[in-house]
Amino acid sequence: MMAGEDFAPGVVTLVTPEGSARQVADGIAFPNGMLVTPDDSTLIVAESYAKRLTAFDIGADGGLSNRRVWADLDDGVPDGICMDAENAVWYADVPNRRCVRVREGGEVLRTIDLDRGCFACALGARTGGRCS
Repeated sequence: MMAGEDFAPGVVTLVTPEGSARQVADGIAFPNGMLVTPDDSTLIVAESYAKRLTAFDIGADGGLSNRRVWADLDDGVPDGICMDAENAVWYADVPNRRCVRVREGGEVLRTIDLDRGCFACALGARTGGRCS
């Protein structure tokens, strides 16, 4: 879906190293950035239209379960995301021209205001971050 088009929920598809693909989640409100937590147990998806980060447990077969809101972002519009060494998530926010750091539950820990829309954020090796 492109910006300005009528809303149509998105999906998450698992593609295996062998090349097979299967849908593992649906009903995602404009899915954008995704990350897997350092312990490989949780997938977090940025849902731009829903203004939230949504988490899923990752099963041994790659399937997703236990869908839940990881963080309600109020007026935040998450695009690209990454996780830092303290398991807080940074999200890029295009319309609000900022990058925001939040913890599970939605508490804002830091905001960096920018002079233009930001589509992605990344952390360097010295910060211990993992991005996708």
